[in-house]
Amino acid sequence: DGVEHLFAKRSATTGGTASPFGNARAATRRLWAGDTGPLIATGHQATFRHPGILAKDLVANGLADALGGRTLRLLVDQDVHPIGPLQVPLRASSGELRSIGVACRESHLDAPTGRRPPMELDPEGPPPGLSKEIAAGVDAIGEALRRESEAASAALQVAAAMDALLEGVAPLPPSRPATELLATPIGLATLAAIAEDPR
Repeated sequence: DGVEHLFAKRSATTGGTASPFGNARAATRRLWAGDTGPLIATGHQATFRHPGILAKDLVANGLADALGGRTLRLLVDQDVHPIGPLQVPLRASSGELRSIGVACRESHLDAPTGRRPPMELDPEGPPPGLSKEIAAGVDAIGEALRRESEAASAALQVAAAMDALLEGVAPLPPSRPATELLATPIGLATLAAIAEDPR
């Protein structure tokens, strides 16, 4: 609402011309997704994906197919948060199922994930007590992260690793880092509006 207010104010001072926000939004949509049908967008922070995140992508794909549109997934890479630990299930001797964390080696945790160097899982390997299937999954995630160790950031690394592991399981929407939005027409128009009225 605040951004819309800024653009409404600017429109009033320029004789009520078309909203720069609307124009910029349309231009950004054409730039990132073309003009074919509606754009169904989802997004999430850079992290190890759980089923709820995958569910959003599957729903987006289904909507796009039904409506003749396209999908886009924003990688939220401007947040400051640890990506790990990797949470995995462990069945205790009592039969109770609980979650434990596999440690990650991460650095520069005071920086956004899009500006942090790539990471790795604990090189000691999966903790003891995991089932063979879960331990193999932990090893596969660690290997996927190693294959993406030359990525430009931890956010791009973990996103590419998760995409590779899900290849063939489900069609995934194309992904773009959220920080790239600032270089698009909508991002530039928003920055210009803020500069004009910093309050």
